[in-house]
Amino acid sequence: MSETAAIRVLVVDDSVVVRRLVTDALRADPQIDVVGAAQNGRVALTKVAELSPDLVIMDVEMPVMDGMATLDRLKKDHPDVRAIILSTHEEEKYIAQAMDLGANGYMLKSADTDEIENAIRPTAVGKKNWLFIGHPNAGQRSAIIYTIIEECRLHQVDPLAYLADVMPRIMDHSSHRIVELLPRQWAEARRVDGKMV
Repeated sequence: MSETAAIRVLVVDDSVVVRRLVTDALRADPQIDVVGAAQNGRVALTKVAELSPDLVIMDVEMPVMDGMATLDRLKKDHPDVRAIILSTHEEEKYIAQAMDLGANGYMLKSADTDEIENAIRPTAVGKKNWLFIGHPNAGQRSAIIYTIIEECRLHQVDPLAYLADVMPRIMDHSSHRIVELLPRQWAEARRVDGKMV
């Protein structure tokens, strides 16, 4: 996709109102071409195959096929299509799961339309590999989560299992013992004969 061509976007949300609001806001920008909308992941995957969007913006919670299952399938079947999750959930577990499945960004529905439009351009053309928008500490939080995910991948650790185990325990560790909770040390403590247990 060239930087001068309109960015082809597919909007996926089970709410007719949200689909309409996002679509109308994006259509106001001449550099964005909303090529379609879908009410669930199954319909979205069909439309991706038919319409060849550059970018899919999708909700997490949808009937039939939710956003995470859709994201997983999308990245396997159409690895060049970029994806941004648009959600009400700001908890780290959702952001980490989206990142682990290959999302290129995560935006809260509380973000204003200017933030959404400004995020679409660099995400669609591949200038940003990850973004998190809509929270005052968005940059710091996404950087921390991205670092954890990449460190887990480096040490062949399931990032979701790691976060689920470590996050509840992190406040109980003194600062000199926190190193025990880093992905490499965490993985080594769980390996027996070279295999994770």
